[in-house]
Amino acid sequence: NFPSGKERFPVSNLGENQIKDFVDKLQAQYTQLSIQLPTEREWEYSAKGSTTLKYTWGNEYNSNMANIESKSLEAVGTHPQSDSIFGASDMIGNIEEVTLIDNVNYIVQETQLYVGRGGQYLSGKYDARTTTRHPLFIPESEYIGFRIVVRLK
Repeated sequence: NFPSGKERFPVSNLGENQIKDFVDKLQAQYTQLSIQLPTEREWEYSAKGSTTLKYTWGNEYNSNMANIESKSLEAVGTHPQSDSIFGASDMIGNIEEVTLIDNVNYIVQETQLYVGRGGQYLSGKYDARTTTRHPLFIPESEYIGFRIVVRLK
């Protein structure tokens, strides 16, 4: 249940177990699908495809293109000009997204399971890039949320 007026806002302040429970419940409900958090590689590809874009909209920083350098969350899709080449909204800014460590691309500590991608509404030029990553040991914060990847089995 969402507070009135916040139905289109990203969900945040979830701990690791709450995120896992949500994904597991969806998976149990939709058994014909494979549902999980995106890996870093999947998240980055969703944000910029096979391009070398720094931001979903191009290589020039512009704080008006997404909910960055801001004071609060906004409804999802408020900045359609920053949609990814695949039409995914809010890949940059608004809320940093939990992704699964992709051991193929990055050297990680054994205990690290998650990485935040995309920056959040307080992010500036560097943290809002499609390639910036933040280690998350406990993904629970008002600035952190998640999206899921859904595939046919």
